[in-house]
Amino acid sequence: MDTQIRDMAVKLAAAGIPVLPLHGINNGGICTCSRGDQCRSTAKHPRLKHGLRDADVDAAKVAGWWRQWPNAGLGVVTGECSKVIVLDVDSRHAGEESLATLLKQHGELPETTVVRTGGGGWHYFFAHPGYQVPNASNLWPGVDCRGDGGYVCFPPTLHASGRRYEFVGTDMLDVSKLPPAPTWLLEALQQRSSGGNGRAKPAANEDDRVARAAAAMRRLSVDDRNDGSLRLLKAARATVRYDLDLATAVETIQSYLREQPTPRAYSPAEIEQRVHDAEQRNTRGAALRRRRTRSNGQPPSETEPDLPVVCLPGGPMRIVDTAFELGQLLAVTRKFFVRVSSVVRLLHKTEAPELCPVQAVELCSAAERVARLVSYYRGDLIPAVCSETKAKQILNAAEFKAPLPKIRGVFACPVLVEHGDKLEFVSGYNAKAQLLASKGEIEDLSLDDARDRIEELLADFQFATDSDKSRAAAMLLAPALIMGGLLNGRAPLHVLEADQPQTGKSYAIKVLAALYGAHAATITQRTGGVGGLGEAFDAALVRGAPFISIDNARGEIDSQAIESFLTEDFYNARIPYHGYQRIDARGVFVTLTSNAAELTPDLAARSSIIRLVKQPPGHYYAAFESGDLLAHVRANRDYFLSAMFAIVRVWHEQGKQSNRGVDHDFRVWAGTLDWIVTGTLGMVPLLERHRAALAQTTTPSMGVIREITLAVQRSEMLHTNLHVAELAEIMRAHKVEAPDLNFNHMVAGSEFEKRDLMTLGGFFSRVCRSGPVEIDGRFQMSQRREKSTKYGEVKLYRFEAVRDASRQEAAKSKPKAPPSKNTEAAKNAEQDRKLFDEPQQPGRSGAWA
Repeated sequence: MDTQIRDMAVKLAAAGIPVLPLHGINNGGICTCSRGDQCRSTAKHPRLKHGLRDADVDAAKVAGWWRQWPNAGLGVVTGECSKVIVLDVDSRHAGEESLATLLKQHGELPETTVVRTGGGGWHYFFAHPGYQVPNASNLWPGVDCRGDGGYVCFPPTLHASGRRYEFVGTDMLDVSKLPPAPTWLLEALQQRSSGGNGRAKPAANEDDRVARAAAAMRRLSVDDRNDGSLRLLKAARATVRYDLDLATAVETIQSYLREQPTPRAYSPAEIEQRVHDAEQRNTRGAALRRRRTRSNGQPPSETEPDLPVVCLPGGPMRIVDTAFELGQLLAVTRKFFVRVSSVVRLLHKTEAPELCPVQAVELCSAAERVARLVSYYRGDLIPAVCSETKAKQILNAAEFKAPLPKIRGVFACPVLVEHGDKLEFVSGYNAKAQLLASKGEIEDLSLDDARDRIEELLADFQFATDSDKSRAAAMLLAPALIMGGLLNGRAPLHVLEADQPQTGKSYAIKVLAALYGAHAATITQRTGGVGGLGEAFDAALVRGAPFISIDNARGEIDSQAIESFLTEDFYNARIPYHGYQRIDARGVFVTLTSNAAELTPDLAARSSIIRLVKQPPGHYYAAFESGDLLAHVRANRDYFLSAMFAIVRVWHEQGKQSNRGVDHDFRVWAGTLDWIVTGTLGMVPLLERHRAALAQTTTPSMGVIREITLAVQRSEMLHTNLHVAELAEIMRAHKVEAPDLNFNHMVAGSEFEKRDLMTLGGFFSRVCRSGPVEIDGRFQMSQRREKSTKYGEVKLYRFEAVRDASRQEAAKSKPKAPPSKNTEAAKNAEQDRKLFDEPQQPGRSGAWA
């Protein structure tokens, strides 16, 4: 085993630079691939099945590759994923002469990492500029560039010549110390990608270019089962690649055909036509054609689009070749992506960007925007229109998806991701994180300022207990962790329950989504019509919505699809006419709002319950220059988002702490957020009294008791001993239904039948059998027995408001937080803390729509 190569590969992977194993050479100097001595890229092409797509930064996986292939060479992927581009100088093809001419014109190269190649050339490493950098062959004679989608052999790989790649003056690649690429190099690459030839004019005589074009023709390997037209076209493309004038190109091709004749002879006029075809299919050829037109004094055609030519499948043209060419052209637009295994298109909506699955019909028009389409007809290339059948073939080809950038999420705000042991923001497209994020101006806040802004967000909401407030704060922070993949686990379903309508539960979801620059995709249960909860949920996932809200759910919520989504990393979503779309579920945040929903035990175990209480009449809601809280958050997104990221940075700097022993099915989420809310925000533990909240959502009898308790409160009968008949009257007045007791048959003024009261009494006795029962964290129901002269011993039931003990203990031990910068919000927060101690004074009130 060549341990030097393996050790170098592991070091590079540990530094975050993607690497891959390459085929090596055996003892006879022959490539280890299946082509053997016929291989034209000896010891330079990938061993992995999917080439660059399988490159990795996992040190353990990388070490395993070299255990499997001990003599493999080492390849380093270039481009945005590694933050590296490489200037490749080939000494065997006048590369050093071209570089000398360039340096004479533009000055010396900056000091950087340099590698002497096994073939006697040079690799100069520079920092990636942060935007798309194409691979460019023969940018100048003997000078190439390796950018996005490329790779280079790396020391100490063994070359086919028997020499190894070696560093010059260093022994490692440090990406952080690489200088920027020279301006003249980036300008030439930009010209190349936009259709120009991007070249300086270093000396390279015509004889040398003719010889190189002839050598390229001799290396062609094309099936001549038909008339040899495809081989002729590729020979013509070689003359375009080396910038031969038309007469020289025809002469060179004729010489080549005399050595290796095609099944059919071609006249000089036909060869000249193939050279013109090759010019249209090649960006450098397009530049030659424009230059010749201008030299003849003819203006460019206004009707003929200046686009590269792509030949549709048919005749000698294979589907995979067309698919790869179209994939490359569409990748540059940054509108087409691959999400897991499906091709999607980016839609810039007014509210937030969305992803849409690409259909074959849509690909037909997209191809026409980036290329001039032609097809073979009786041996000639003629203009063509892509049919839906051919579009389906192209769309399903792996070669079409290979050049397209990968994406797992699109967000309308900056995203914080981990790079090495540091955090950095993603704005724009990031290939390594596979994210597309919007820009923002994030402040560097202190922990106290971050706490104040979180309190400002929560001040207008009243929570049943302090632990419910802790879970609400965790809900605000969780998207900052899951969007960038910082949380090594899933976020649960966040369920917001309210004691009355118009409490603000849906409003809270809107505030949450606005905090991250988005609008929640709201879906509801349907009792009729087309589609149901699962179909609406899948449609929101396919659109790439980062926030999905199941709004005002009622009754039993039993969805195996949503339960599966919450636990699996990938989920198969299905919408009509698109089939199944495989979705990365890890960056999606799901909420549910309800006043009286009943969850299955499995769904409840995957949930975080947040209980809201309606503010008393006369509560002062915070007002801002931009309007209410939601308008204020939308107008000042980065102001509040800075607080979320500041808390996340503190957690990361402290070593990504997590409290152990937290009782929840989502242990990673629970342990991490419990440490954050207690350790940085000074709140009570995340899951305190959460089990009681879960029991209330999964036990039908507890849901009925909750409704009865709220009816007793509205009847102003709290702290009163009530007989079962009195409770029945309260339930009838407030239309609360209990099992086996139907009030619809009762008429006003009539008495309850004895069997109805016995049924209701038995129901209450079963609930209170084990002692007092907690309801919503704010009330307690208990059963008492008293003697009666008429009936002997009777059972009475008492509903009482109880104080949140955790709030009192926290108030004694926790120092007061600094006052909020928003004075009115601070007053509201103080009122919120005193809700159980003193009544609110009447005054200006507000309500949420």
